[in-house]
Amino acid sequence: MTTISIKLRQSSIEGREGMLCYQIIHKREVRRLASGYRLYPEEWDAKAAAVILPESESKRWVYLRRLQACLFVEMHRFRHIVKRIEKRAIDCSVDGVVEMFRTPVMGNTWFNGLTWAVNDVRRQGKTGLGLAYESAYRSFYHFRMGKDVMLSDVDAELIEEYEDYLRETGVMLNSISFYMRNLRAIYNRLVERQLVEQQYPFRRVYTGIGRTVKRAISLQGLRDIKCFRARSDVRMALARDLFLFSFYTRGMSFIDMAFLKKSDLKDGVLSYARRKTGQRLRVNWEPCMQQIVSKYVRKDSPYLLPIIRYEGNEWRQYKSMGRMVNRKLTKLGNILGLEVSLTMYCARHSWASLAKSLHVPLAIISESMGHDSEQTTQIYLTSLNAAEIDQTNRMILNML
Repeated sequence: MTTISIKLRQSSIEGREGMLCYQIIHKREVRRLASGYRLYPEEWDAKAAAVILPESESKRWVYLRRLQACLFVEMHRFRHIVKRIEKRAIDCSVDGVVEMFRTPVMGNTWFNGLTWAVNDVRRQGKTGLGLAYESAYRSFYHFRMGKDVMLSDVDAELIEEYEDYLRETGVMLNSISFYMRNLRAIYNRLVERQLVEQQYPFRRVYTGIGRTVKRAISLQGLRDIKCFRARSDVRMALARDLFLFSFYTRGMSFIDMAFLKKSDLKDGVLSYARRKTGQRLRVNWEPCMQQIVSKYVRKDSPYLLPIIRYEGNEWRQYKSMGRMVNRKLTKLGNILGLEVSLTMYCARHSWASLAKSLHVPLAIISESMGHDSEQTTQIYLTSLNAAEIDQTNRMILNML
């Protein structure tokens, strides 16, 4: 008979978090496997073997709720392994049970491999690496529109197609390298476990680290964009308005703008989840934003902006509009004699640059605007009082 239970191994240092461990008893042998999850003693009900959630939805509540869900999934997997051993009469030691748990249960698919790698490094206590792997996984998931692929089909052509997608969506070169290096590391781990034969799929894509290209526009340049009138070129006028909307909303990414729904705007607040990180953001609605939306509002469309115009083929519409907008912005930048090549991504850098010039605390804007990942920026923004962020944005908008 095999039994699995969860125990809290308390820290030897008073006031420190303890480590949750899985206790496995098989054939009278006992093993303890560290889960990678840490808790304070008062957050664990030893009798019920369950997480104790605090009453208020604090930052700790969010962590504990997520931990609770992870424990449920992993215990379900342990029970599945025990059933398999008993049903098939598999003769193995307690170490064999542990190895079955550590080995990914999958048809050899890429998404399953990515999921296993994220969970595996987190179980080892490598939280930072887990976040990096999860970010790369989420990016590739969006590229594939949620459609999985067999590990044997992860080849150089597929990875090059993914790199093209990242470039088209305005991802910076260092960010592309960040994703590629993490995905390559995961792929190599799966090769080591003999789940796939090595095909060196990342050999033709960029995995280096280059200097970040300046993308911020001066205050005068932003004023010139705002004052520009393109009466003879309707598409350039639209591109200019979408750029300004991105700037007004603290550098909202084009993909997030594309999928904004009218229902996301309620009681003077625009609320949306970033498609890249899943982080939920709230933007105080300002008159300048409403002016742009009012110009393009369509009663027959659920979307807030005229990027996706009809139901069906939304992703194709988004990509097509993105290419057109960036072409028109580049042309506009040349007309105005701007010092940088104008693209939608410049709005984000410009907002951060102006905020920094106003001596806004780095906790709000975060220096990660120059990092490989934008994740730190979003963590800072959402952890602060919303009124501080709205006040900062209003200060910047009043400068134009």
